[in-house]
Amino acid sequence: MALANTKYSFDTLLLASILDGVNLRNWAMSEDAISGINRPQSMVNKLIGKEDDNSEEMTFDSKEEFEDMRGKLLGRR
Repeated sequence: MALANTKYSFDTLLLASILDGVNLRNWAMSEDAISGINRPQSMVNKLIGKEDDNSEEMTFDSKEEFEDMRGKLLGRR
């Protein structure tokens, strides 16, 4: 563990990964998943000190697609 610069054993990280999978599956089957709210945080990311990537970043293929979404979000369309 010292060579890998980690505080937790492989077994602990494996169990945390299983927990993340179960939590994500349960969330995906809930009403919250439809609206994209209350997504569970990753225990593995918490253990290793990595930030969760739960940002609401969007990408667009064209300017028109961007403008349409911008209008919807601003209540113009």
